[in-house]
Amino acid sequence: MASATNKYASMTDRQVCAWALDFHGDWKAELEIVKKEMKRRGTKCHFGSDYYQPAIDAWRSGQHAKALDYARKGAAEGDLDLIYVIGNLHWNDDSPFRKDEEGIKWYTINAEMGDRDGQYQLGLINEKGFRKQPKNYSEAFRLYTLAADQGHEKAHVQLAYLHYYGKGIPKNVAKAKEILLKAQDFNNQYAYSLLGWIYENDESDIGSALPLYTKAAELDDVWSMRRLARTYQYSKSHIDYEKAVFWNEKAMQKGNGIATNDLGDLYENGRGVKQDTQKAIELYMKAIEMGEDFGKISMGGLYERGEYVERDLEKARKWYQDALNSKLSDGHREQAKTFLARVEDAIAAEKLAARYKRDPNRHDVAVIIGNQNYKKYGRDIPDVAPAINDAKQIKSYFTDILGIDPENIIYVEDAKTADLIRIFGNHRSHKGDAYSWVREGKSNLYVYYAGHGAPGDAGDAYLVPTDASADNIEISGYSVAQLYGNLSKIKTRSTTVILESCFSGNSDAGSVITNASPVYMKAQNTDIPTNLNVITAGSANELASWTKDKQNGLFTHYYIKGMSGEADSAEYGNQDGVVSTHELQAYLDDTVTYFAKRHYKREQTVQITLSQ
Repeated sequence: MASATNKYASMTDRQVCAWALDFHGDWKAELEIVKKEMKRRGTKCHFGSDYYQPAIDAWRSGQHAKALDYARKGAAEGDLDLIYVIGNLHWNDDSPFRKDEEGIKWYTINAEMGDRDGQYQLGLINEKGFRKQPKNYSEAFRLYTLAADQGHEKAHVQLAYLHYYGKGIPKNVAKAKEILLKAQDFNNQYAYSLLGWIYENDESDIGSALPLYTKAAELDDVWSMRRLARTYQYSKSHIDYEKAVFWNEKAMQKGNGIATNDLGDLYENGRGVKQDTQKAIELYMKAIEMGEDFGKISMGGLYERGEYVERDLEKARKWYQDALNSKLSDGHREQAKTFLARVEDAIAAEKLAARYKRDPNRHDVAVIIGNQNYKKYGRDIPDVAPAINDAKQIKSYFTDILGIDPENIIYVEDAKTADLIRIFGNHRSHKGDAYSWVREGKSNLYVYYAGHGAPGDAGDAYLVPTDASADNIEISGYSVAQLYGNLSKIKTRSTTVILESCFSGNSDAGSVITNASPVYMKAQNTDIPTNLNVITAGSANELASWTKDKQNGLFTHYYIKGMSGEADSAEYGNQDGVVSTHELQAYLDDTVTYFAKRHYKREQTVQITLSQ
């Protein structure tokens, strides 16, 4: 050891810094000797050789041998920058001199002799475990700290990541935020994105997160593009479909598959762009080609829902099964399992329902209303997530099982007050569209409503149009008593009213009534005229629950299944091919009532009242 130290004692600083060029032996042990010698001298290796730029120019032009020659000449003068370049030429994929152990050797020499670039690069290798190198978070933390102390901007950000995720050190979100707040001056995309995530995820402050994500996205950070797109596409508080389209397109251009899939969803539903089913399918397929297998789930959903293509449960089943056979995240795999089970259930139900299909009456009429999107009117009324899907499935039931001509169906999504008056009339006249469409004494009339209901001050029930005001339901709502009264004046063979709603003022989405607690708002049962059949999702003060996946109202889901034959099975009925009221009630008590209690710890009993 002493002789080795004496060997360097007679050398200049630059000669000592160049020690590794012609050294053969245990370079790690020799490096420690050199570090001690430099410490004894109180000097550091220098930067700025005249060979640096020629080496970089040669490297960028693909002349790697020439670049290595220049780098070694500069390193011979003790230039740490060119020692780092030697490391790059041995580490980078595009270099013919790539040899991982040599790259790490030169990075290590560079880092330990005080260069922040080598410290940062070696820190990354230890943190990420590149090229099958063992991960060492503690070593990464040490190296990042050395680089950060010398002002390396990216090293500050990586330190914040280690603090935030607790890798190599105890998790410390506050310390990570402190570092990132200072690092904003660096205009670093990763600093912006992680600080945005801390605001969103740890402090529930999406308002502070969005400007940071935007800054990061403008610096080409794809992850931040995705956070912006998903927020504008799916959040409850910051919906902006045009911005969602913009950022999904940006991320797609960077090769992001899930952004491509989400862009397909926007085209499928006409959000922020003109509705275009073919474009949606092209984007879903492109996402799959990009390796994003969630696109298969999206394709399955397209055929299962049958909104913009012909409903095809067999195709839906195939796509969901293909998704399960692919590489999915745990969450997406559970989704695919749930959707596949639902489709297989629906296929079985359709086969069963064929036995219960009624002979069509060409004069029958149906009114279907699905009120889902309340928030777009800014009236502080929460959305009813499954309402439109419920309405579409009821429409399929009415046409496929009851045999109602689609031309005889009044179908409205997100009905406003004016729509309800136009269809059902008002206190002055019952002669709305429902009256006009019915053939007196020949038509059976079916009315289905999915959406919010709420009580007035006196407890009387109201349907809630999408443009209603939460603080004056009695003025902006549509009275259920008015609905029943007007329908009772229409001369039909029979009139059946089906309400997927509750009138307590509360819902699975939250309270419909402002400045009051629904606990104290006691809704009253509305008197039902004797010539109406009325089926409601629950009694006056019960909540109308949703299925766990929020795809359907619990009542509508099981009402369709029950009326399609399940209620006539041996467990509930006599299997005579007809679902009786008694069988339906027994079935709904065993399904709706049970699952409302099991999933939500609440009471919900479907109410069936028949005409006399």
